[in-house]
Amino acid sequence: LHLHSPLEVGNIAITSGGTHAGSDTFTITVCGRGGHAAQPHDAVDSLAIAAQVVTNLQYIVARNVDPLDRLVISVTK
Repeated sequence: LHLHSPLEVGNIAITSGGTHAGSDTFTITVCGRGGHAAQPHDAVDSLAIAAQVVTNLQYIVARNVDPLDRLVISVTK
């Protein structure tokens, strides 16, 4: 059972197949090495790497799943 705001109070609806997303938890740890802005080649920028991880996670859905299938990957914190 799941709240569905468009329905009027007192009404329920059913359908076959999936209708709402499940949730799961994952943790990714990105380790870097600090440096100086004048010598970025001597550092490992963990923030830039983490941004690329988030961006590329979106490609899992966009490039590997049929657009008519239901799948969502969200990085929320």
